[in-house]
Amino acid sequence: MTYQQYSDHLKVCRYLGKEPQGEFKEFYDFITELWKDMEFTLNNGYNKQGIIFHKGEEFFMEQDFKNGWFRCSYDRVWSFFQSKKGMEVPEIKDFIKSMVAEHLKCNVLTPIRRLQQWHL
Repeated sequence: MTYQQYSDHLKVCRYLGKEPQGEFKEFYDFITELWKDMEFTLNNGYNKQGIIFHKGEEFFMEQDFKNGWFRCSYDRVWSFFQSKKGMEVPEIKDFIKSMVAEHLKCNVLTPIRRLQQWHL
């Protein structure tokens, strides 16, 4: 599934006054919970310029404009798409990139996964 397919399905559901069903509901629940209470911290340091996505001290994603990467927490983000939904790496990258771009209304770099835990 692409983010565009997911987004189109949600638009139809909203128009019809219906809840997403099946696989779309699983994506909807995950994405809704992901963005709920998400905090954004701007990082404008010497080595980095970007946005950190976190909930309190828990890291979720980071876009580093200066160094040219978008990093995702494996445990909190990437694993849902890979382990639970069975998506391949190119699909995951495209989905996450589109999801964040739509949410922030800005260009997003291609995501990479972060295996180690990282805290602010």
